[in-house]
Amino acid sequence: MPSITPELSLKLSNLLKSMGKLSDISIAQAQKKYDGNGKVPLGVLHYLLLDKVIKEEDVIAAISRNYALRKIELTEQNIQKDALSKLPKDFIEENEIIPFEISGKILKVAFFDPTKSTLAGKMKSMTGFNIELYVARPSNIDQAKKFKVVIDALKASSNASSKPATTSAPGTVGKAANVRFATKPGENNV
Repeated sequence: MPSITPELSLKLSNLLKSMGKLSDISIAQAQKKYDGNGKVPLGVLHYLLLDKVIKEEDVIAAISRNYALRKIELTEQNIQKDALSKLPKDFIEENEIIPFEISGKILKVAFFDPTKSTLAGKMKSMTGFNIELYVARPSNIDQAKKFKVVIDALKASSNASSKPATTSAPGTVGKAANVRFATKPGENNV
């Protein structure tokens, strides 16, 4: 399960409260469980999800809205092996991200933790591709890690004897990083 900091978990809980999905009481009850049971990957959100006070879709909607990110449902069919090969296996696993598509000069990357958007510049430098960021449900990120295409691509990446692929997208050599947030239709890119 992707993990987030306790602070981000509370921030997202408060976003959900401002959207009318949570009350102060439900947040306080989840906080009490979190404090009494120790660390869990999603912090307070774990208990809100476990008790079915909210759904993962509610959390994704809050992240999408607050961080101006498009939502994605990862499937075996929409994950391209070539996209996965653009970043090192260790980087993908450590940052809990899934590069899933190459479209021209753009590498599309899914994650749950919105603070991972700060890695976009690094991913641009590593790949030479412009980066478009998407948010996915934590259970979908976990599920995607088990897809055959992902397992095969990551296995091939770890078996490669040379350093990770840093091939630039056509026409991007020497250009400044161009990071695009995948915004909702009708919104300007950040």
